[in-house]
Amino acid sequence: MKESDWLPVASNKFALIKNCKIPHLRADWAQTEHLRIENCELGEVYIRDGRIGKLEIIGCSLMKLDVSRTQVKEQDVRVREGGKISGHVTVTEGSNIKLLPR
Repeated sequence: MKESDWLPVASNKFALIKNCKIPHLRADWAQTEHLRIENCELGEVYIRDGRIGKLEIIGCSLMKLDVSRTQVKEQDVRVREGGKISGHVTVTEGSNIKLLPR
């Protein structure tokens, strides 16, 4: 995806989800400048088909992360990568998100 393919800046400048328990979090088609998810217990997280300026997922426990086809400019996503590890499943198909070690 080229820089010119990005839509105009979304009205949402910053979204923070912090210190909570959520069994299913769906943020498909999200367009925001900054999305931060911090210190949460999450079941399934779906952030598919989004355009996000900066994505941060820090200090969270989760069972499934699906960021298929989501494009970000900056990222700090610290979750286990790949397949299935102790019940954790990560899907990054068509996305430019790179997962960092926890």
